[in-house]
Amino acid sequence: MITTYKAKALTYHRDTLPALSGITNRIRGLGKYYGGMWASSLANDLLWFSIIRDSPQGQIFPKRPESGTLSFLWASTEGAIAFVDIEISSSSPQKKYLSTMKAIECVPKGLDPLGELSGGIMQLWARAIPAKFVNIFEKPMPASIFIKDKCTLPSDPLCLWATLHCPGIGHYVFHPDSMDLEMGELLCIPIFSDAHAESQSCYGMVLQKLGRVTTRGLWLGRRVGIIATIEFQHFDAADMVEVWIE
Repeated sequence: MITTYKAKALTYHRDTLPALSGITNRIRGLGKYYGGMWASSLANDLLWFSIIRDSPQGQIFPKRPESGTLSFLWASTEGAIAFVDIEISSSSPQKKYLSTMKAIECVPKGLDPLGELSGGIMQLWARAIPAKFVNIFEKPMPASIFIKDKCTLPSDPLCLWATLHCPGIGHYVFHPDSMDLEMGELLCIPIFSDAHAESQSCYGMVLQKLGRVTTRGLWLGRRVGIIATIEFQHFDAADMVEVWIE
């Protein structure tokens, strides 16, 4: 439902969550609600990525408004999205979540707790890999090139691609959320791992470091994309850090 809804063009981006509040109110039995995501499926809901939408006028690229929703929410991007379709069960014991969620808070802008947001934060512990932004490709490419699990759309969507460099590890391709984001000092945070053949791939978020002063050992950033190409062993050898995402 979310992917179909996001493929439609709203007059105002700020209406993204309020327009869903009626349906959301009917299914509140799923647990705590965080700006379009549910506590019961939080790790899955974090693995969204922007895609290119076709229209009679041509391809429509995703963008992020300057004053938008929290960066880790799918509602933060203006444009179409898809989700990595993952499932953990007894039949897939090699699939597992990697980061530890400490807290998440979404502050409503008005009286409606399911409506527009004014701010918030997500706090987690994770083994994180620092990186530097290299470049972004102008031509979109199919998501299936590096996303090994199927996505929540029947066809193979086109999405944005960019390159980052992890010192001592190598260069990797990731999906940026839009082409108009500030990128520089990045951090790769693993969310979910899956075993494929003899190598174990990870899905995670790419964060842009914010310049504000924080306490020692705390990394403050905003999400700028999703990555699915860094092998699990690199995260397993990385330092554990506390990350706050706005």
